[in-house]
Amino acid sequence: MVFKDISRPALVMLNIAIKIIVPFQIVLLHFFYWVLKLYFAAVGKNQSKRQVAIGVTEVARLIYSLGLVFPSRYTCVLDGSAFYEDQYDFGPYSIWLRPIVGPWRLALLSHLCETFIYISFTGYLADRECDLRFLRARGKKIVLLFYGSDIRSLKKTKEFFDQREEDSFVNYLPNLFNDQYDKMIKRTALIADTYANLIFNWAVDQIGYLESKTLPWPYICEIGKYEYSYQPPQDKNTVTVLHCPSHQVAKGTPLVRAVIKKLRAEGYRFNYLELNNVTNSVVLQNLKNSHIVLQEFYSLTPGMLGIEALATGNAVLMSANHEVNYELPQDSAKAWLATSSWQIYDHLKRLLDNPSLIQEYATQGRQFVEKHYDLEKVRAYYHNALSERGIPF
Repeated sequence: MVFKDISRPALVMLNIAIKIIVPFQIVLLHFFYWVLKLYFAAVGKNQSKRQVAIGVTEVARLIYSLGLVFPSRYTCVLDGSAFYEDQYDFGPYSIWLRPIVGPWRLALLSHLCETFIYISFTGYLADRECDLRFLRARGKKIVLLFYGSDIRSLKKTKEFFDQREEDSFVNYLPNLFNDQYDKMIKRTALIADTYANLIFNWAVDQIGYLESKTLPWPYICEIGKYEYSYQPPQDKNTVTVLHCPSHQVAKGTPLVRAVIKKLRAEGYRFNYLELNNVTNSVVLQNLKNSHIVLQEFYSLTPGMLGIEALATGNAVLMSANHEVNYELPQDSAKAWLATSSWQIYDHLKRLLDNPSLIQEYATQGRQFVEKHYDLEKVRAYYHNALSERGIPF
């Protein structure tokens, strides 16, 4: 998840704004619903019906990618991502239009779809509980997918890492570490437990207050679109090291910069490229020319960038580790070099000293993605998960 430093007063103001706008949206929702009910009764809707609606906040191409997993679907994005240029069935929309467009789209999709997949904690309405209550009353199936600090308790995260005597990003984001934020996370979990037919969540990395049994969600990679582009460096001095943080503190960028400076002071020569606030297409172009990717060093999952780096033939250093996060595939130990925050220097130095090891990880990383996260493999995983629970798709 892309972190934003939200202070306690800001969260309070956000809650007040939601309480003001939601009653207005509920009236709109029911008005649109009955208008559309009359319309479809007159003209029919067989040609427009699809099984699945996927929305509403785009992060790391999850909505777009799930649209590839479920052919009979509508993708609806209210809040798009500046880093991707994908196309959807509906949206994205201006922030000023969302209070009206959200109820309209939910009313429309409730007539056309049987299953609703939600990414993160947002909804078509400002309070997602109103979405889910409306859909449950009409017999719809609800699938929720959480991807980070939309469900992660920072309090529990800190406790988890403190017990392991390890550092955590929570220590460096004090504005987020407050009771109001934790209260919001508890409510998100309670709503999910109350309404969802199925929840996808990384139980260890995104530790929180969910009581329902959850499934880890696999990354989705159209492997054919990722060229394995590893080219051995001509010599040790031509190795390119890439770091692309979405949030510098949460991804460990200060540590990375310190390591780069120390290695150069010791006489190591290599190219270091750091990309901030660039589109995914720019990142992918640079992944074709890099050899080592420094992903992130406080997370227990690879992140989409980590998967893209593996797919394009890079040796990847990141903190995701199967020994800590049991939901990762066991063979991930050979796909990348599991690296905690205090190990960045040692592991990067090891790769720079052994170029053959870079190629070994590059090859194994690509094979890992092909085995676990290729679109066809992931499609079967999701289809099985829904069909076992009687959820139409």
